[in-house]
Amino acid sequence: MEKNANNEKDNKINNSEIDKLTMELDNTKDEKERRKKIRLLERIDNMRVIQNNHFMIGKFDEAIELAKDIIQVAQDAKLYSIVKEQEQFIDQVKLKIVEKNKISIILDAFKIIREEYESLLKKKEIIKAHELIKDFKEKYGQNYELPSHPQIRELLIKDRELWIEFLEDQEKLTKKLDSISNNFQKFLKKNDLDTANEILIKAEPLLENVLDPEIKAQWESYQQMHAEQKENNEICERVDETIEESLALKDKFIFEEAILKIDTIDKEIKDKELPRCKTKLSETREEIIAAEIKYNKLYLELAKFKDEFRFNRQNDFLRAAVRVCEKIIDVSQLIGMKEVEKEYANKLAGLEKEIKEKEIALRKQQEELKNKLKEIRNLLEIDENVLPLLEEFSVKDILGTLSENQKEKFEQLGTLLIENRVNIKNEVINNVLLKTTSEEIIESSIPREILLLEGEGLPYNVKSGMTNRFDDVIEEATITDLIPYNFEIISIKKNEHPVNTLPEKILKKEGIELKWQVRNLKPKERIDISYDLRRRISRTIIFVVGDELNILKTHQNLKEVNIQGLYEAMLSFKNIHGNKLSGLIFEDIIPPHYIHFIKEPKGLEPIKTKIKMGESFRWDIGTMEEDKVIFHYKLLEKPQFKKHKSQIDDLSKHGFESLKKGNFIEALDSYKQIKDIITSKVLKK
Repeated sequence: MEKNANNEKDNKINNSEIDKLTMELDNTKDEKERRKKIRLLERIDNMRVIQNNHFMIGKFDEAIELAKDIIQVAQDAKLYSIVKEQEQFIDQVKLKIVEKNKISIILDAFKIIREEYESLLKKKEIIKAHELIKDFKEKYGQNYELPSHPQIRELLIKDRELWIEFLEDQEKLTKKLDSISNNFQKFLKKNDLDTANEILIKAEPLLENVLDPEIKAQWESYQQMHAEQKENNEICERVDETIEESLALKDKFIFEEAILKIDTIDKEIKDKELPRCKTKLSETREEIIAAEIKYNKLYLELAKFKDEFRFNRQNDFLRAAVRVCEKIIDVSQLIGMKEVEKEYANKLAGLEKEIKEKEIALRKQQEELKNKLKEIRNLLEIDENVLPLLEEFSVKDILGTLSENQKEKFEQLGTLLIENRVNIKNEVINNVLLKTTSEEIIESSIPREILLLEGEGLPYNVKSGMTNRFDDVIEEATITDLIPYNFEIISIKKNEHPVNTLPEKILKKEGIELKWQVRNLKPKERIDISYDLRRRISRTIIFVVGDELNILKTHQNLKEVNIQGLYEAMLSFKNIHGNKLSGLIFEDIIPPHYIHFIKEPKGLEPIKTKIKMGESFRWDIGTMEEDKVIFHYKLLEKPQFKKHKSQIDDLSKHGFESLKKGNFIEALDSYKQIKDIITSKVLKK
C-alpha cells in the first residue's frame, strides 16, 4: 500500500510536469525543435514506465540508475523541471533503501533469536527464553512495529502464552513446596532427622519441574541443613567419648595428651553451631588445666621470660636482658631444665662481657672526642654544651685528584656537603631504665618530636619523662634524654617547676645527654620534664691541609640583643695552618622563622639556598691571608620584623598626610620616629 501511494504521488507529479511541457511545446514555433522535444519526451516517458516497475518490485538501485539516465536526457533537452523531479525521486528512493536495510537487520536478528529461543524451550529454560524475547523487543520495538511482521507477531504471541502458563505452573509448585517446607522445618527442629529426610525425598520430583533458581537453592539449603544436623549429632557423640577419655588421662596425670584430645576435637567443631558440646569441652579443659596449673605455672613463666629476653636483646636493652636472664636461670633450676639453665648462664656471661666492652668503648670514644676538642679549640670559639666533630680523610681517597682551578676545586669540595653536611635532627631520644620493688628491670627508648611553639620568641619544646604503669613502686629509675646539638637548651621544667641547674650531662657524639635520677615513684605517678629549646646556626667547614681533607661540624648559639626578637651570632675561624690551608668552604644553615642580615664578612656574598632545615649560606673562601675570619649574623624574628614594618608604614602614611595638610612639624616628628626605629639596630644592617 505504501508503494502504491508513493506511485500515485509520482504520477501526479509526472502529469503536472507533462502539462507544463505540453504548454512549452505549444509555444515552440520551430517545428524541428518541437519534434525533437516530442521524441525526447516519449523516450523519457518510456524510461519512467520501466523506472516505476523497478520501484514497485523493490529494485531500488535499478530505479536510481534510470533516474540518472532520465536526468541526462532532460539536461540535454534543457527540461530542467524533469531534472529536479528526478533528483527528488532519487532522494525518496534512497530513504526507501535505508528503511529496507533496517527491516533486513531486524529480520536477520529475529532469525537468530528464534533459533536460540526454540533451543532454550527444548531445554525447558523458559525464563531465559522469555528474557531473550524481552531483550529483542526492547532493542528493536522502539523504531519498528514488530507485530506488523507475521513471523515476529507469531513468536511474540507464543512467548506470551508460554510465559503465562509457566507462571501458573510455578505458582502451583511453589504453594505445594511451601506446605511441605513447613513440615520439614518442624521435624528438623525436633531433631527427627528420619522424618525430615522423608520430606526431602518427597520434594525431589517436584523440584525437577521448578525452574526458579531461588526455590531450588532454598531446598538445597534444606538438604545442607539436614546433613549438617546429622553430622552434628554424630560429632556430639564423639565429643562425649573424647571427654570421657580425657578425664581418664587427667586422672593419670597425662595432661598434655588429655588437653590435646580436647583441643583437637574443639578445633574440629570450631565453626559449627554446637553450644552444648562446646560448653562441655570448655568445662572439661578448665578442669584439666586446673589440675595441671601448679606444674605448668613455672613453665609458662619461663616462656614469658624468654620472650622478654628476646625483646630486650633485639632492642639492645642489655641491663634489662641481664635481669631477665637471671630469672630464666632461677626458674630453670626449679623445674630441672638443665639445658636451658646452661644456655642462659652462657648468655649471661656474654651480656656482662658485652656491657663492660661497651662501657670501655664509650669511655675511649669520649676520651678521643675530648682530645679532638683541644685541637678544634685552636680553630673555633665553642659555645657551652656543644661538641664539634672534626673528621679527617685523604683527599685522594675521597675526591681523587683535586683540581688546580679554583672554581672546579670548589665544585669538587661542594659535593661533599650533600653526604657530609652537619647533622640536624628534630627529635630527642628518651631512654628509661627502671627497677621496681619486685625486682623487675625495664628499659625503653622513645624518639620524641621537637615541636615549634606559637608566639613571640619562636621557642621549640619537647616533652620527656615517664609514668609508673606498674602496680609496684618504681624503686629507682634513670631517665636519659639525648638532645641534638642543633638545639640550645633555654629552660627546663620538671613537673612544672623551673630547673636552674642541669642534671648530670655528657657531651656525646650525637648530642648532649642529660640524666635524671628518680626514686620511689608510686603507681600511676608521673614525672614530666619539659625542655624549651632554640635552634642554633649549624655550620659545616671543609678545608684542605696538604693531602688531608678536613670536615668540621659545629653549632653556634643565637645571642639575644637588647631589642625584643633580635639575635646575633658570631662565628669565627682561625687559620693555624698558614699557607698550607686551601679549598676553604663554610656552610651556615640559618634556622627558619628569622629575617637575617649579614654584618661580616664585608665584600663577600654567600651562595644562598633554601633547604629543608632552613637557609644555607655557603661561603667559598679558598685560601686565607689573614689569621682569622669572622662571620657576624643578625637575626630578627619574622613576627617582630612585620611589627616594625607595620609601624614604619603607619608613620610614613601619617607623615605624608601631615605634609599634604601643611603640618610640617607633625610630619617631621613622624619621620623622626621612623629614623629612631631604623637606627635602633633592629632593622639596621
